[in-house]
Amino acid sequence: MNTLGLASSLSCLCFFSIANILHFPPKIRGGIFRLSVMSSSDSSRLKSPGFSSSALYQVPGLSADEMDRIVDQTIKRYTMNPTTTKPRGGKGVAIVWFRNDLRVLDNEALFKAWFSSEAVLPVYCVDPRQFATTHYFGFPKTGALRTQFLIECLADLRKNLINLGLNLLIRHGKPEEIIPALVKTFGAHTVYAHKETCSEELHIERLVSSGLEQLMLSSSSRLSNHPTPSNTAKLQLIWGSTMYHLEDLPFDSSCLPDVYTQFRKSVESKCTVRGCFKMPASFGPLPTVGDWGCVPSISQLGLQEEKVNKGMRFVGGESAALSRVHEYFWNKDLLKIYKETRNGMLGPDYSTKFSPWLASGSISPRFIYEEVKRYEKERQSNDSTYWVLFELLWRDYFRFLSIKCGNALFHLGGPRKVKLKWSQDQLLFESWTAGHTGYPLIDANMKELSTTGFMSNRGRQIVCSFLVRDMGIDWRMGAEWFETCLLDYDPCSNYGNWTYGAGVGNDPREDRYFSIPKQALTYDPDGNYVAFWLPELKALPKEKRNFPGNVYIKQIVRLKYGSYQKKSNKDPTLAARQVPLERKQMKKRYD
Repeated sequence: MNTLGLASSLSCLCFFSIANILHFPPKIRGGIFRLSVMSSSDSSRLKSPGFSSSALYQVPGLSADEMDRIVDQTIKRYTMNPTTTKPRGGKGVAIVWFRNDLRVLDNEALFKAWFSSEAVLPVYCVDPRQFATTHYFGFPKTGALRTQFLIECLADLRKNLINLGLNLLIRHGKPEEIIPALVKTFGAHTVYAHKETCSEELHIERLVSSGLEQLMLSSSSRLSNHPTPSNTAKLQLIWGSTMYHLEDLPFDSSCLPDVYTQFRKSVESKCTVRGCFKMPASFGPLPTVGDWGCVPSISQLGLQEEKVNKGMRFVGGESAALSRVHEYFWNKDLLKIYKETRNGMLGPDYSTKFSPWLASGSISPRFIYEEVKRYEKERQSNDSTYWVLFELLWRDYFRFLSIKCGNALFHLGGPRKVKLKWSQDQLLFESWTAGHTGYPLIDANMKELSTTGFMSNRGRQIVCSFLVRDMGIDWRMGAEWFETCLLDYDPCSNYGNWTYGAGVGNDPREDRYFSIPKQALTYDPDGNYVAFWLPELKALPKEKRNFPGNVYIKQIVRLKYGSYQKKSNKDPTLAARQVPLERKQMKKRYD
């Protein structure tokens, strides 16, 4: 499935209403979710201070000048010493085809293109298929909020490339048509790009390779005795999306363990994380280009701009990504308490919030690894510093799992081909997407998603469980809706987590139910989160905000286990204790 990890009414996100995008054909074509059990001391950290019902937080919360300064300082740390650098020995032109790797720092494709050539041509293809519809239910593949985030990523990438002696050529169309044409025009000898793992992206890779082969055959037929770079051009794909390199795993991807813990223990004991690539002070010179193209506007991509007016507003681009790492680790010194606060839901600082930039490739997971290790050396090492790496390893696992499972990751029965009966009830599904279920914790999370494009890891687990367990709705509908809405969407983490949440994932032990009353009492004990997203509940006593009774909209379905209604003369934790205890094993990863 197409990518690109782990947020009011639907009109806040989409440029048309859900009634216009829901398609239920008569014949169907054929952020990490994790679980953790908190201690009472952990839970106390989640008692957020009151937030204004209209509060808006930019992430990162730094000025443009501050971000530029952080980027300059970071790039200097990773710039090669010119007196000890091996001379650039390449000839001709090399193309860098940017995909989901929208960064200059620790970008092996960019480095190899520079080292193997005399001139580098960076290219981004605005592929219309990225803005088409999802496979089964016809939702927009990329919603307005993620589109705006992508536009900001492209503008920032161009700025950073210009600062390093390059530029970004932006072309609208299919890569399999654009890339071979550029190879022919500039006589490029190699196209460098990062390797993807899911079927739609792999199909495009094959089409680009085929286009280059056809170009080579055509050129060879005319100049069979005088080969030039353009008639020997090849696509060189590079692995660079994970913390641990695919080639360094202690097993073949086809033998990936079905249980994450087995995978983690093996990798941690037998593998090391490769270092980030150093970069030259300049990647120039550029080939001569008449028209570099413009960063598209959202209207040019067929969508209407949606402004985030409350909650978190993420800034797209590598500069924002590097600045968020600096802000969270070094300015605010929050890394040391990450494990204790990561299950929060309100505000910008309960977790790292790195996932949108990881999904777009605006930051390298290896860079985050190195920053954690630097923090451990300069400040302190504890469970929280390790836990950030633990979460990144979950992200790796789902990426590797997508290689092993292939398209089974997107099928109804999941990797294990589980046969279950699912509903595709449109009214129930619309109530879930719109945040009109009658359960404040569900509704608040869904309104955050539609308003901001983000939802906490805890929230994703809860709304997934409610959709598939309590509503009995086809899990693929939820997964495709997340594909539309999430800033941090990537197919491996998104569909990997939804298969786990639906009980059809590769690990048969992962089949659990989340009790909404228990989740509310544990993770939003004062009702601050639901009051923020559902202002009509703010005037209620704190203990009633998650349990408002008849003063809130009618519940659309009954819970599968336990009762949500609390009476004043009953133990307030009774409903929570009516469901089985959740398992203690951790599950993946949206922060």
